[in-house]
Amino acid sequence: MHALLGVLSELTDWISVDRFLAYGWFLQGTTSLDSLFDGAEVLRGRAARRRADLTGVLAWGRKPSARRAEAFAARRGLRVIRAEDGFLRSYGTGDRFPPLVVTIDEEGIYYDSTAPSVLESLLNSSTDVLAGIQEDVIRAKALILGNRLSKYNHAPPFDPALLRPGDRQRVLVIDQTAGDLAIVCGGAGPESFARMLQAALDENPDATVYVKTHPEVTAGRKGGYLTDVRDGDRVVVLRGFVNPLSLIEHMDRVYAVTSTMGFEALLAGKQVSCFGMPWYAGWGATEDRLTCARRVRRRSVDEIFAAAYFHYSRYVNPDTDERGTIFDVIDWLIRQCAMEARQGGRSIWVGMQRWKFAYVLPMLSLHQGRAFLVQDAAAAARLMPTSADRLIVWGAEVQDEIVRLAEQTGCRLVRAEDGFLRSVGLGSNFIPRCRWCWMSVGCISIPVVRRISNACCPRDVLTKQNWPKRVRCGP
Repeated sequence: MHALLGVLSELTDWISVDRFLAYGWFLQGTTSLDSLFDGAEVLRGRAARRRADLTGVLAWGRKPSARRAEAFAARRGLRVIRAEDGFLRSYGTGDRFPPLVVTIDEEGIYYDSTAPSVLESLLNSSTDVLAGIQEDVIRAKALILGNRLSKYNHAPPFDPALLRPGDRQRVLVIDQTAGDLAIVCGGAGPESFARMLQAALDENPDATVYVKTHPEVTAGRKGGYLTDVRDGDRVVVLRGFVNPLSLIEHMDRVYAVTSTMGFEALLAGKQVSCFGMPWYAGWGATEDRLTCARRVRRRSVDEIFAAAYFHYSRYVNPDTDERGTIFDVIDWLIRQCAMEARQGGRSIWVGMQRWKFAYVLPMLSLHQGRAFLVQDAAAAARLMPTSADRLIVWGAEVQDEIVRLAEQTGCRLVRAEDGFLRSVGLGSNFIPRCRWCWMSVGCISIPVVRRISNACCPRDVLTKQNWPKRVRCGP
């Protein structure tokens, strides 16, 4: 195809004949991404560092471990390839939800505007990034917007009741966490956020300005730059944890420093002003307060989306752990969100042995803290179940006290039992079940009202992606 698009295919060809040393704790412990290197051998451990046939070092972004990787590569005369979370990373955060998409870059990394990256070079070229994929780009964009997909997807939708009635115009100002590498790499600093907020107020005199703090700040785990801002005549601070696109839908204009939430606003058709130089700025699609002399080409939102989400990103098929497509990940995330919506509330399992509960726990909820094991109806009652919760028992025999508790509280009573293709061994040999039935009435011999098993929706809850650690999966 066009010359610059070849950068990515050449990178693939180069990787495919190489042996990479994975550097840093995350890459050391994550093997599900190995399929993204198209047959390359990814080596781990201290012994691998002594190998003479290494041809490259795989580093994670610009983190401190990446600097150590750079030093190691310099000593050995090796090239450095950087990986980083992609734009549709996973359902939740942390190591319970490994990334389903990563970016791989041998020039730099996408969020660092101080140096070129493969993404920047592609956008800066004359390459037609929509050639041959325009229909897929339209389809993917519609699915992302229609299902409100983001980098992380476990946040609840925004509650419109938090908006002030009678707003003539609404402007969103996006805060970020202190120390976010994307800020300094995007040519910005703490003062950028103060200027952004003041500009939003000055440039939109009839608007209510909504300041969205970062969820890590709300949780108290990190600091932010607009943490001290308080509600005022024209300012509303939104500190809750919300789905980004569900909030953006209610806004007329968006201000960002380097947050990728700014690009999601572009996808949603909003006017976006940038006070840093994120990867999506400098191409004419945003209103920029900084400039990047290297970025000289004008690109549409669809072109930026195609370059970043199709050409630059690499996807893991969550069902197979093999190389996948953006649609594999979109489909997975849609099903994860749908399953969690159906399974909202708490799961309270009554009367199961703890070692067995550890195996079924990942099936009950994608959120930690929403599944409980109790020994009897009295202990379940102390959790004060509501109509949003469910009481779960094993098999057909249910104590009268549990039935009464379900009737009094309005919560669902669910019976569980092994599925018809249970596992590779017996439970008495401590082989965990990989399939089970879940019914609102009766047990296996009675018509199924509701069932969850690996036959109908294994990817919704239980997979290798969230199987509990140290579980024996076979003989």
